[in-house]
Amino acid sequence: MLVSRRPEADVSYTFPFTRIAGPAVSEENPLRSDRLLLGTAGAAMLLTQIITVREMGSTFFSTEIVLIIATVTALLGPSIGYWLGPRINEKIFTAWAIASVVAIVLLPFGLRALVGLASAHGYEGRALCAVVLVGAFFFMPFFAVFLPRVAREPASLGVLYATELTGALVGLGALFLSPSWRVLVTMHWFLAVVVVYLGLRRWSITLPVAAAAMACSIFYPALDSGAARVYMAGYYEHANPRVVATEYSPYQRIDIITDGLLPDLRPNRSLYLDGVPFYRAGDLDAFTVVLAQIPGSLIKPGRVLVIGSGSFSSAAHLFRQGHQVTVVELDRAVARLGFEWFKPFHKLNHGDVNIVIDDGRRFLHRTRPASFDLIVMDVPAPYHVRTALLHTPDFYRLVKSRLRPGGVAALSLCGSLNREVGGSIAKSAASVFDDIIVVRSGSVGLAVAYAGAALPFNPEVVEAAVRARDPEKSTIYSNAETRHRIADRKPLDDAHLLPVLYLAGKEFRRAFQ
Repeated sequence: MLVSRRPEADVSYTFPFTRIAGPAVSEENPLRSDRLLLGTAGAAMLLTQIITVREMGSTFFSTEIVLIIATVTALLGPSIGYWLGPRINEKIFTAWAIASVVAIVLLPFGLRALVGLASAHGYEGRALCAVVLVGAFFFMPFFAVFLPRVAREPASLGVLYATELTGALVGLGALFLSPSWRVLVTMHWFLAVVVVYLGLRRWSITLPVAAAAMACSIFYPALDSGAARVYMAGYYEHANPRVVATEYSPYQRIDIITDGLLPDLRPNRSLYLDGVPFYRAGDLDAFTVVLAQIPGSLIKPGRVLVIGSGSFSSAAHLFRQGHQVTVVELDRAVARLGFEWFKPFHKLNHGDVNIVIDDGRRFLHRTRPASFDLIVMDVPAPYHVRTALLHTPDFYRLVKSRLRPGGVAALSLCGSLNREVGGSIAKSAASVFDDIIVVRSGSVGLAVAYAGAALPFNPEVVEAAVRARDPEKSTIYSNAETRHRIADRKPLDDAHLLPVLYLAGKEFRRAFQ
């Protein structure tokens, strides 16, 4: 919007090195109006950046590379907006603003639907490029264009920019105080409507935008669920997905999907964390057998710690073997939804296992040494730096210190022993534990390591246990063979996080195949 102290006149304002023109609007105090516009735009801009990063990060198979791309898109947009603001005339600006607002309103659910439809036709990579371009040149710059368009002279620029930054701080406060993701998204839509009103001053545009925002707010659960169905069908090829639960926690997006029935008439249920499959009935159910049930069967019943709850399948295997099980989960929402919706699989009752909501590292630091007979690492793969730190020698040393004599640590290699990531994780474990056995499950195709100061079982016993529980051909690597295969690998530590980018890049390249 362009503001004049004189009503009903066409005016030109000077911005450093640029002249811009537009219709005048009568205001008693134009500076106050400008500040209100820029403060609201700053808050809306901050929330748009957050929503963009979160939606992109939970849609395109969340990895470090995707988060970097999403963050760059979110930060690049305002810079483009500051540059474009004084360089486009009123007619182009109005058309561009309408397109931007439409994209902003559709963003919280439309992105998933778009990617699902594109993936169904093999265009996942093109969808990512389209989202980056639209984000960088449409809805991300929109809230930034007003600062150069209302600044009348260089002296006012600092005051107005400070106002925009203050609005961004208000948006940041809204993020922390918002009781739910739906409330935050609704607040974002409301701010967008206010900016449209203050910035365009056209009821013919403001009223339809307000009506669309209100409708999206009222029907958001249905819209989000529908978008999730399209996404799961297209991106992960679910035949008939039904979203039974979805929630944005402070850490991630959680989706629980049901797709028909299994042969034993249990629901074919899957758990996705930030768009990445964490548990699927069938293949990933077999993974928890190798990760938890087999090592649990090879030791006497005792105290067991499971880091990461997920579907509670690992904890259930160990509980039924007579172990005293403690589950540590960082995300309260994951623990609540996992326990509720995967009960047909874990069949646990409240009180069967001890559930602690805490960071795994912090919990272990608070625990006395030599506390557990088995520690199972049921944690996400190192697609991000933050999860990679759960696969480092430093963390494994902490795990080792909490094992009793003859205790076992069971951990996933997140791939094959012979691959970059699996070899680096195995190297991390082998650099800390004296004894290590690796099992590559034939049913899942993933490798798991059992490690300890001195394992209470040998490879032959492990092979017999695997053969009895895993119908597909599996491979067992002894301590000596494991160390030989990873001799030239580097451990996954703070100074060597290349495997994280390798794993992220592998998924990224898959999108463009």
